[in-house]
Amino acid sequence: MARAVLQLLPTERREGLNLGHWLGVELPAPHPNWDQLATSTARLVPEASVWPLFARAVSGLHINLCMHHVSATRRNRMTIDERELDHFIEQALDHNPSKERWLTLSFDDGYEDAANYIETRGRLFQRVEFLFFVCPEKAETGAGFRWDLRGAPDDTDHDIYRENTRRELLELSDDPTTRLASVEQCRRINALPNASLGNHTNCHFRATSLSFEDSATELRRSHDAFVRLFGEPRHFAFPFGKPNEDFDDRHVDVLRERGEFNIWTTARRPFHAHDREPGAVLPRFPVDGSWGATQVAFWVALLSARWRNRGINAHVLRPLRNSLLPPTWKRPSI
Repeated sequence: MARAVLQLLPTERREGLNLGHWLGVELPAPHPNWDQLATSTARLVPEASVWPLFARAVSGLHINLCMHHVSATRRNRMTIDERELDHFIEQALDHNPSKERWLTLSFDDGYEDAANYIETRGRLFQRVEFLFFVCPEKAETGAGFRWDLRGAPDDTDHDIYRENTRRELLELSDDPTTRLASVEQCRRINALPNASLGNHTNCHFRATSLSFEDSATELRRSHDAFVRLFGEPRHFAFPFGKPNEDFDDRHVDVLRERGEFNIWTTARRPFHAHDREPGAVLPRFPVDGSWGATQVAFWVALLSARWRNRGINAHVLRPLRNSLLPPTWKRPSI
């Protein structure tokens, strides 16, 4: 069935790949668009076939899924259904019984609904690592995000000193769908044995949307605020997170001046356990919340198989000088 579906999908050329070796099917050439393949095919392939493919594709690898909201009543690209997420975790762990914590779930922006999910599921799923990325100044003031305002969000006037004093952003804390986790709740999460907080900057501006001077100041100020509220960070995630589009090497260098924490991006691929060295720049899969568990699994499987099959090809995949390709980044000697 999978082969028949693949042959019906619109395709675009992908050079040098042989996913059939990993997925156990003969893919047509040229190869399909990966997101379209996942969302279209996973609906038609029996679920019992998806999870073995997923297990094979990610075997021996680590994956980190990047999400934002979790809800039992709402569903959109930023809000994943908690039942679908539970189902994904259960199936992923059942089909990969490794005792190693190979599955990481990240929740960006510090929303209260995601914090509630981590507090309940963190104890239930001990084999899963949970990362909760917060904007420390927003956690302290309760100021929300521009995109949650009614009407078209204002994406101008990026003032790193005044952003979290704006009245309309402070009022977003009255709405449970846009409310952020409190400092106290964040500290409870940080105390869980399989969960950690991470810094996500104070204002959630793209680093490349600011002057380099302002972006460096924002990174340093948010680090200091995080340390004051929660202690030294072990993780940082760039807002939006696309290498060379939302940040570049200069911003990575600023972070490394502050410590040797893991730096997470939204480069869509898996990684190896030994890649998580101090100061490493690491990938995450940015999940569309409107997808179901099997769609997410099929998408991760395809991208993981693609990455395995392509191998270490720095001139094609390496997004920036400090990235994790080749797979083990070695901090240069001083």
